[in-house]
Amino acid sequence: MESFLKNAKYICHIEKYKFSKTFSKLVERIYITYYNKGYKIHVLCDSEKIMLNIDSILWTYEQLKFLPHGTEKDSSQEDQPILLITKIHNSPERDILIVVSDNEARIREMWSWISRNSGITKYKKFVIVQCH
Repeated sequence: MESFLKNAKYICHIEKYKFSKTFSKLVERIYITYYNKGYKIHVLCDSEKIMLNIDSILWTYEQLKFLPHGTEKDSSQEDQPILLITKIHNSPERDILIVVSDNEARIREMWSWISRNSGITKYKKFVIVQCH
């Protein structure tokens, strides 16, 4: 396994045509598992396009379920248990980091930046999701 992934707890590869359902189930499972512990989640997206796509997915993935979330554009970021972001700095503290991209090289860059800036130490759990 590559060194930049050694600290990742989970690494998921999701095919594009399955991304909507699979990713929402993954986030739902993480949310349900850690919500009672008071954990909050960052979903670090490679681009604004991916962030807006995930925002839409989390609003519409199942009719009878809701995953409370917001984006970095919202004024009430601190209150959101799941926060979708494109930049890690200047965002509220979180316990779980999910890194999402459709480009392995970009995931490597994002992970390297987080590592260099001591961002990894503030998270208790890490998940890397690559859509291909």
